[in-house]
Amino acid sequence: MNRLHKLGLVAALIIPLAGTLALAAGPALAATAGCQPATPVPSSSYPGTNVVAANFESGTLDPPFVATAKGTGTASVSTAQAHTGTCAAYLHATSDAGSVADISTPLPAGSTEVYADGWFDITTAGLSGTDVPYFRIFSGTTAVADVYRYNSNGQLWLRTTSAAGSQVYTRLTSSSVPLGSWHHVVAHVVPNAGTTTVEVWFDGARLYSSSQVSSTATTVSAVQLGDEHDRQMGDTYIDDLVVNAAAPAPTTPGTCQPSQPAPSDSYPGTVAAATGFESNTFAPFTAKTAGTGTAAVSSALAHTGGCAAYLHATTDAGSLAYCTLPVPAGTKSVYADGWFNITTAGVSGNDVPYFRFFSGTTRIADIYRYNSNGQLWLRVTSPTGAFTYTRLTSSSIPLSSWHHVVMHLVPNGSATTVQVWFDGAPVYSSSAVSDIASSVSSVQLGAEHDRQMGDSYIDDVVIKAAAS
Repeated sequence: MNRLHKLGLVAALIIPLAGTLALAAGPALAATAGCQPATPVPSSSYPGTNVVAANFESGTLDPPFVATAKGTGTASVSTAQAHTGTCAAYLHATSDAGSVADISTPLPAGSTEVYADGWFDITTAGLSGTDVPYFRIFSGTTAVADVYRYNSNGQLWLRTTSAAGSQVYTRLTSSSVPLGSWHHVVAHVVPNAGTTTVEVWFDGARLYSSSQVSSTATTVSAVQLGDEHDRQMGDTYIDDLVVNAAAPAPTTPGTCQPSQPAPSDSYPGTVAAATGFESNTFAPFTAKTAGTGTAAVSSALAHTGGCAAYLHATTDAGSLAYCTLPVPAGTKSVYADGWFNITTAGVSGNDVPYFRFFSGTTRIADIYRYNSNGQLWLRVTSPTGAFTYTRLTSSSIPLSSWHHVVMHLVPNGSATTVQVWFDGAPVYSSSAVSDIASSVSSVQLGAEHDRQMGDSYIDDVVIKAAAS
């Protein structure tokens, strides 16, 4: 990094990092004529709860934005440029003292993940040594991460605030981002102190991804477009903006009901597990997490009682969340019985598992909700190691609803027995399934490999094992 870049950026950041993120705004702006308010709002495939979906065809910035314009700065909706439709947000700031222009949107309290997705056309750059920002993501008054076009050479840069309070700069492109043209920018932040995740996409290409970014933040509170400090000259049009945020399910141990009887069923075998998670632990299951994955006992949802297991995994590299139960050595027959509520699905082409059965380290059979269409599927590992897939339902399983899932497995090579019940109805039964194994060693809830995005609540689980 050259000295001018470093000195200019540090000087520009002294005031905002020590001050307060400007959220105050004047009265609501009048609607801009010529916009197309009937135009459908944009959407994205990124996970989380939608906070903003704006194409500015309403002709106004607020709501959902808080607009700040001071001095010679202006924040408005304009018909001069648009990515789609006829209108876009327009931010104009000059090098005059007191000139400020930005818009921001607060995130739900306690947000632990945010995706900011939008289209930008910077038509006028600022002074050499400063920048024109795309997205700035805040935790309180601290800018956790921001992505910007550096005025001295037009390159795309990422700036993060370390745990020590200093700024860390990463150049994302060696070429200049052209002025007067639309570009697609996505920023993803999962604040987690010293292992914060930051990802950046530009015009469809992922340019940066790390889950080892240093930060003091554990939550994010706002997404800002434009600058909160003055003299940050630039003209920017913004369109088709989507912001999604997520927070972990709350864990409140006081609401669990440890005196509630353990669940039971009428299937044969010796009980290896019978839990409604009212002990506020996963026992006798063992939970495993990594990266941005979470495995916890939660009171946010429960099939019975006050608590359920909660598994949360993202598409981030290394994100992992599952729990597993060993069954006695030499087990030949297992019944796995439980209630599942998948509240967030994963990416298309992937799945969110219900039960997975293992023989040693080999996954021999599992059932899951397929993300592309919500159908229930069975997957079996054949003696050659290849997967065999069977669709069990033609209709989509609704998200955010409880469903009763039972699977019976008797691994026996080419004469393996598999039975599946869903919401009390038998959906599969065969004793001629070709499988790689002849015994079961463990039953798993969730996925053992990373980036298997999904949010699942699990309750009233009964696992029974038999030697024959």
